[in-house]
Amino acid sequence: MEKHKVVIIGAGPGGLRCAKILAEKGLEVVLLEKEKEIKRKICAGLWFINRRASDLNLPDDIFQKKFDRIFFKTRREEFYFRYSKPFITTLSREKLNEWLLKQAINKGAQVRFNSSVTEVNKDYVIANGQKIYFDYLIGADGSNSIVRRFLKLKTEIVAVALQYWVPGDYKELEIHFDSKRFGSWYAWKAPHNGLMSVGSGGFPQKMTKDINLKDNLINWCKENNLEIQGLNLEGAILNADYRGFKFNNIYLVGDAAGLVSELTGEGIYFAIASGEDVAKMIINNKHKPILINNILKIRRKHKIILKMFYLNKYFNEAIYSLSFNLLKIKFFKNLFIELI
Repeated sequence: MEKHKVVIIGAGPGGLRCAKILAEKGLEVVLLEKEKEIKRKICAGLWFINRRASDLNLPDDIFQKKFDRIFFKTRREEFYFRYSKPFITTLSREKLNEWLLKQAINKGAQVRFNSSVTEVNKDYVIANGQKIYFDYLIGADGSNSIVRRFLKLKTEIVAVALQYWVPGDYKELEIHFDSKRFGSWYAWKAPHNGLMSVGSGGFPQKMTKDINLKDNLINWCKENNLEIQGLNLEGAILNADYRGFKFNNIYLVGDAAGLVSELTGEGIYFAIASGEDVAKMIINNKHKPILINNILKIRRKHKIILKMFYLNKYFNEAIYSLSFNLLKIKFFKNLFIELI
């Protein structure tokens, strides 16, 4: 019979961070990943440079391009938000996960690729036809989490994200608001080294029936002179339906827990931070989930802002204009940096 102290499902940022912390404290950890290798996730790769993320000590080669300004545009006006120093960067998800993987393995975690979990029970999982028993199970397996389904948690607040990778050396980080095309969300242009992530997303349940996100993104790209013919349109779902993270000896982190911002779609840091907290709770049952509680506070603030855009899409242009004017004021500029 195979048994481990901790079984983690999913080799994303949350699962790998969790595995590293557990292993370095001497706990027996096995991480199961269904893919044969680390894969690039559909993601603009935006990382906010602020105090929430500064203590992770990520290596410099993970980061692509840093920005001290964002170009915002609506159907009627344009606005440059400028800050005194870089506050946002694009990063390579592949390099991030490779670094986290190396850390976990170096600390003694056992990582198994090509290990598809097909069944979850209260004290064992079945992967590749074999039973693996555990004392603790951590679901870090994304928005379509098999662990979340075993826990019978509803998943109703789900966003759809679409993305192209456009070749070229682009300089400007751009966010475009168009409520008729993208509802309460936005389209983005996020430059990386030699490529640019171009995409959009939103919550289908909050969009009017006349919004076809895919067609609208394609038309928007053409209007912005972006050559997308022959490029692969990637798609993914984002789970923002948080319903808890601890269920006796079973935990959820990252997208599996629904820890995605409904306002920005941010999830990378939330996954890493929740993975860290869960690991520390298993190591020490008196540990308080400070990072997760901070994530929940941020999400609540984001949700309040988003509700304004859900009121009526015809008011959105006025809300955008008001927001741009407020962001010219130092107090609101600093508040914006704090909120993201």
